[in-house]
Amino acid sequence: MSCEIKFRSSISELVKIKRILFPDQEAYEDDDERWSDVDAWTWKTDFDDASESKEDKNSSNWIQSCLISVSDQSEVLVITHEDRYVVLSSKWEKKNQKEVQRYYLTYPISNTSNGIGENITSVLCVPIKSLQKSSQGMPDWICVILGFNTGCVRMYTVNGDLLMTEAFHDEPVHHLKFHRSLANPANQELSILYQKIVIVVEGVGLFNSLRACRSYIAKGRALYGIGDLHSQHPPLHYKKLSLQEQGRINDCFILGTNAPTQFDHLVTASVAGGFQARYNNSPPVATGILSLGSLPYCAWHYAVEGSAAPLLSDVAYALASKVTSKLLSKTSGWLGWGGGATDSGSSKPKDKQITEPATPVYPRYGLADSLREALSVSVSPNEKLAAITDSLGRVVLIDLLRGIAVRMWKGYRDAQCAWIAAWEEMAQPTTKPMSSGNETPVTPRMVSFLVIYITKRGILEIWTPQQGTRVAAFNCCKGAKLISTNAGSSIDNDQLQCCLLTPDGKLEEVVVPFHCALKGDSSQKARDLHVLQQLRNELLHGVSTTTFDLLMDIRHASIVSQGLDLLLECRHPVDPHAFVKCLDSIVSHKQYSKADSIDAESRLLLSRIRLLSRLARLYIHLKSMQSQPPDYDTVISASNVSLQDVANALHVNEDEIARTVLHCTTVTAQLPNSQSAIEIHAFLCAFELSISHGTSEDCVRLKPTLSHDDRKALSSWIWGTIFSRNIDLLDELAVILKSSAISPENLVSMLVGYWLHLSSPALPNLLHFHKLLKILCNSAGSENFSNTESPSPWWQNFQHLLSKSCNLEQACCAALVVRSIMAEFEKRKINRLNDKGAENTDVNMDDSMNDWEDMSIDFCSWNVLSKQLEDLSYLSRLIHYVPAHLREAQSRKLDYVVEDLDKLEFSLASVLQKGRGAVSELIARWLTQNLLEAEIIFEPAETRENSDQSITDVDTELAPEADKLSVGTSEESSVIQDLFRDLSQHLPYSTQHDVILLNAAVEYAAMWVRNPKHMKLLQRSLETILPIRSNLLRHGICRTLWSMSFFPIFQDLAILIDKTGRLPKSFASRKISLPSPDQAVPFLEITMKLLDAATSSAMSCEIEPPLFIRYDDIWPTCEGATPMQEVAIRHRLINIDLVLLHHQLAQTLHLVASLEIKGVHVFSLFDQQVGRSAFFKDLHSYPPLPSQEADPTVVHNRLQFLKQVISKAIEYMEHNQSLALDYVNQAVKLGYEWNVDVDELRIKYVDLLYVNHMDHLAHEVLPSIGSDEVLGSTLLVAAGRRLKDVLKPSDTSALSPTTTAWLSELSSDTRGAALETKPTTAKTLALLVECLRRIPNESSDHFIANELHSLLTALNSTSLN
Repeated sequence: MSCEIKFRSSISELVKIKRILFPDQEAYEDDDERWSDVDAWTWKTDFDDASESKEDKNSSNWIQSCLISVSDQSEVLVITHEDRYVVLSSKWEKKNQKEVQRYYLTYPISNTSNGIGENITSVLCVPIKSLQKSSQGMPDWICVILGFNTGCVRMYTVNGDLLMTEAFHDEPVHHLKFHRSLANPANQELSILYQKIVIVVEGVGLFNSLRACRSYIAKGRALYGIGDLHSQHPPLHYKKLSLQEQGRINDCFILGTNAPTQFDHLVTASVAGGFQARYNNSPPVATGILSLGSLPYCAWHYAVEGSAAPLLSDVAYALASKVTSKLLSKTSGWLGWGGGATDSGSSKPKDKQITEPATPVYPRYGLADSLREALSVSVSPNEKLAAITDSLGRVVLIDLLRGIAVRMWKGYRDAQCAWIAAWEEMAQPTTKPMSSGNETPVTPRMVSFLVIYITKRGILEIWTPQQGTRVAAFNCCKGAKLISTNAGSSIDNDQLQCCLLTPDGKLEEVVVPFHCALKGDSSQKARDLHVLQQLRNELLHGVSTTTFDLLMDIRHASIVSQGLDLLLECRHPVDPHAFVKCLDSIVSHKQYSKADSIDAESRLLLSRIRLLSRLARLYIHLKSMQSQPPDYDTVISASNVSLQDVANALHVNEDEIARTVLHCTTVTAQLPNSQSAIEIHAFLCAFELSISHGTSEDCVRLKPTLSHDDRKALSSWIWGTIFSRNIDLLDELAVILKSSAISPENLVSMLVGYWLHLSSPALPNLLHFHKLLKILCNSAGSENFSNTESPSPWWQNFQHLLSKSCNLEQACCAALVVRSIMAEFEKRKINRLNDKGAENTDVNMDDSMNDWEDMSIDFCSWNVLSKQLEDLSYLSRLIHYVPAHLREAQSRKLDYVVEDLDKLEFSLASVLQKGRGAVSELIARWLTQNLLEAEIIFEPAETRENSDQSITDVDTELAPEADKLSVGTSEESSVIQDLFRDLSQHLPYSTQHDVILLNAAVEYAAMWVRNPKHMKLLQRSLETILPIRSNLLRHGICRTLWSMSFFPIFQDLAILIDKTGRLPKSFASRKISLPSPDQAVPFLEITMKLLDAATSSAMSCEIEPPLFIRYDDIWPTCEGATPMQEVAIRHRLINIDLVLLHHQLAQTLHLVASLEIKGVHVFSLFDQQVGRSAFFKDLHSYPPLPSQEADPTVVHNRLQFLKQVISKAIEYMEHNQSLALDYVNQAVKLGYEWNVDVDELRIKYVDLLYVNHMDHLAHEVLPSIGSDEVLGSTLLVAAGRRLKDVLKPSDTSALSPTTTAWLSELSSDTRGAALETKPTTAKTLALLVECLRRIPNESSDHFIANELHSLLTALNSTSLN
């Protein structure tokens, strides 16, 4: 980075601002616009040219007649002229995809004099910081302070609100300056310079008053809509000093509080008072003021703190003036002639304000030059140096501490000066130890640069002060204004320090880096940094010849490294040949030609450049290989590759190759896009350079942070040409790879990674992979294969790569190749041990593998790995098969569509990590994702064809589609069974019938938990359990599903129904996992079936022999999750009585939910003390259970509930007779289990059947009822209801009074009135016969039944006649 004038922002609406500041020129500009058309037809004279040039000059110098101030953060810009000022606020805009700052007019004030002729003589922007802790010291708002020629100082907001007005003195204000103390930044002061008077206002009190005034105005505007309220602020604390013994004062600077040492105090007293001078023991604290002007040229004044009070005469004169004014005002009021004058005089200007006298301050020393007059001063950020411009066109550098001039620049008339502080950039914060043992942070170094701008010549120069040289010079716009802020003492680089405001409205910031102040050898570094900046700017537009020339022009080693980083990070295309040429030119430079004389940094640079050059040459060679066309002979030979050729190359049996490469063809398989373009910068940035510092050879490694996609693209780009085009360029490629210094481990990992991403293992590609891998292994060095007693890290790296791959077929082929290469190295190692003289003996691999006697640990581990990968490759073929037709058929059957299919990707490492049940779990997950029944993989294809028709009959309206689906499902079933048969031959124990069903049941249950509204998934889970052959496993999976899926919902549902007395209409506000009440009935049905299955399995477990679980050889020592079969057999046997109790509860809940019975509290149907406490316990526990003899209240509740069930079931009889009979059977079954009088339930059932005229069903139940007398009375009542509706009053005259009264007391049969008479009479007659058979003869009911039977028989015979 070098010195520059950087564009900061620009002023918008410049013409409008000029019209506000210069209203006298507006009429003239309007006249020019009006006569613009006339000027087009006239010609110009010499007088016109001269006048126009004069006008252009005046218009370009408009900014010189204005006063300008900028805030520290450059967010506010104030421009004043005479009695007008404008406030500009900055905004960020997007222009050409970049953020650009522009100034817009915030508040223009056309006139501030209010008709009294005031002109602005000074302006200052002061930031007011917020008092809130969250602001972190940032400015809250900006106060604009204006000084006038009347001596008044007014303070405004940026919106033009007047905050306060102060008149410290009655002379014009020359300068307004704001000063921060370096020792105490919180000590801030505002200095106001008059002709010879300096006002120093305390900053804290001023800021508080300004905040109070602003708050008062805001409240007035919010409450009353008035914004021009003036608040009464407390008086400001300030010092009024009169600078003595100087003829003219043009500028000043407050040096701050000075506490001299005792020696300086004595020296000052001796010089001022001589040998006999009196002095105080303690040196006084004084405030230093540097005044500039003439006679003397500059003077150092010191105002001693706590000085003597003003003279008594001055105090008496001020007191008399106040008393006189008070007496006159009172007297005029008493005499009656002063009140009107007061009112009328309010419109006139006020009398001149009486100000307090100033404290005289005398100079201690100065610089006397009678011919020179100082015009302005600019102090450095560290307040040690000051640049003074004078009337003779000089710029003098003053040492403020010593009071001497240290340097002078000539020929700078009308110059403007400013300072820039540059801080040293530190890579990271550092600390230095102290004597006490603590560490303090090291502050970065700071240097000050002097900026001198010559207005008339348009030149801006940057100098290092004192003995330094000129750093830079720029040609700028003439007539601009150099503006300096008070931000030089801050390390924040975002703050504006020095800027240049041009007449066309551009604000340009002057930027100087720290290194420009360095001397000696560092000047070369500064030059190189300048070249580096040019290189950075050049790379923004692309890479060209100039870019490489700039890089070669840099000499400093660290900056060359930075340039290389910029070039590698550039995203523009780079010419590889030009890049290599540039690197060779840097290496061959005379600075690096002598290896003994270069430093360590240059030595590291040379190593880096050499490695980059090797990589670039590799890139060029690979590019040339990709551009070559395929060789015809090579392609023909590759197409004739057979299994025997591959077996001979790998030294294995042809059967092993055929078994591994099951789907191989003799042509090249489809490869990924290996020709995707990779630019050289992406190629080089993928590697990191490992420089050994002389301990070993330098090498290149892949970056560990390289993403998987980038690594895959790089591998495809390097190895894709050989595999895709069958070009036999392996030997040539091996040479260039070895010279590239890339570590063999990385090359092998990229080659294996590319091989594992191929779609299928084609035979020609297998041969290429074997030859390439062999070449890379030969280049790795013999130290990687020298140890036979411990595993080699080189071969273990291969095992790690293959075990992590999800492409198991490719990994299996790669394992054969690596094992073959390893066998060659083992044989070579054995021969070398036997014959030490022949170190490079070529091994003849025609010998049989059986001739080997010694086998290393690596070879044994590779045999195991090959077997594991081969077994899992068969699993991969099954898992990746997609039965589309079967899935569609099962989706219709289950009314469920699998939306998000999880891709079942697995590797050998993941399978071993998951544990011994990983294979069975993967198969079960594949079955559930395709919605297949678990039995489909076990049934033969012939028997499966018969069941396919039932699957396709789900939708009878789609007959053509069903036929196509039937054919597709039959074919897919055959394929699945063939794949599973092959898998079961390699993994017989992981593919056992019961093991697969166990895992499938769990997967379907888990799928239902994720989708609870599809109850058929839970039904499928239960259906999968039932075919399990082992009772112990079936019992265990029932326990697992009960605790995993059923128990929580069953418990919540039982408590909910017991609490509400019925099944709620909605579960929206209930804490239950079922989505809706419609799911409750099927859930309870499945729950009862699960409990039945658990009970039957538990009963059979006692007579079943113990189960022995075995695992496949793929699991030598494996840790992971417990297999499902082990989980199942670890469950303790259930308590059958406890399960039956839960079954009764489930059946009760099912009856309440399905029949919509209300007012039933299900827990009241069980024993309160014993039965209810046993619910929801572990099924294997043995809590106290209820006895057979229940409480009478519980028995009564049960009887009433079962009667409600029968009554509700009769209502379903007409619509669904089988369902109603099932409900009745459940009620009777519960009656037996609950030890309830079942005859009473059946009598209730028979009564309801006769009431509903279902006599045929009632006759079927009558033989099962034991209590004849009760049944006969019930049947008599049913017959009497029918006869009451059928008999006429004349027919009952033959009956006895007892029978007649009995009939009148019965309720009528409403259903019988709608039926025909003849069938009803016959049924009633049969009903009376049943009554006579069951009622004893001595009973009164027998007499009534006999009399009714006789009457009905007589009426029947009469109707027949």
